[in-house]
Amino acid sequence: MQVLLLGAGTVTSRLNMQLAEQGHAVVAQIAAFTPQHIDLFDFRALIVVSPESSVSPESLVKAAERGKLIFVIAGVGDGMSSWANGVGVPAFAYPPSDVDINRMYEELRRADAGNLAADDQYRRAVLGSDMSARIQSGMAVRKIAITSPKGGTGKTTVAVNLAVALALSGITTYLVDSDGNAGALQYHMRLERVNTTMIGLLRREIAKAGKGVMSDVASGATYLNAFTPLENLPTLRVLPGLITDDLGDEVLQQEQKVSEVIQGLYEAGVAAGGVVIMDVGINPAHVAEALQYRPKLMLG
Repeated sequence: MQVLLLGAGTVTSRLNMQLAEQGHAVVAQIAAFTPQHIDLFDFRALIVVSPESSVSPESLVKAAERGKLIFVIAGVGDGMSSWANGVGVPAFAYPPSDVDINRMYEELRRADAGNLAADDQYRRAVLGSDMSARIQSGMAVRKIAITSPKGGTGKTTVAVNLAVALALSGITTYLVDSDGNAGALQYHMRLERVNTTMIGLLRREIAKAGKGVMSDVASGATYLNAFTPLENLPTLRVLPGLITDDLGDEVLQQEQKVSEVIQGLYEAGVAAGGVVIMDVGINPAHVAEALQYRPKLMLG
């Protein structure tokens, strides 16, 4: 994992060497941290050795807003320790014992495996630990399809704004472009690089000879990994759809497989505790079948 190490004392220097021995890449070791450093270094995790560094909770909140994972090493009476414990950020004693160091490595391994998510830290550090829980407790609808019988009615605009609003509220939101006539989701979200697209996912699933798509729904890994997380909003993940050149692709003619993949995306997102929003376009047949009821929002 790419780590930015914050501190300038003996504990930090020793930790720098130990992280390298564990296979992590320390992109830099600095004594002070401000929000400007987020764009200066390419890192996924920020380890703060509080007594040996200079950083404010406000700067760490900014890092959490950008999807960075935060780990704090601080003394019992250190204000940084109180902040970390208050918002649920992993915190370890200073000076750390071997047990503390091993616990931190375990947390890093969990993060690498996807079991320590940036969206959870975003909810806790930015919104408050109970905000998302309060919002989600009253949510009965987690599968949403947006469609219209004609073009130009604002389907994508509604889908994007609804997804962003939910994500800003702390709800992990999965936004899918399933417009069979080529959608504009990637343009709206200003995505330059993506993990894959809807057409790419369809091609990969159909190419799995002798293996049913639904076997992946239980674990959800294939579907969840297809989404691209937004760096500036960790609670929002996006799966772009087709471009004009894809419209004649033969995989789009395999109706059953298309429906299975759409259902798999819905089930995986909901199983992960999120809300799934699909920008359907003008042909909601596959999505209606996957939902087993009429789409939730139609624009006339």
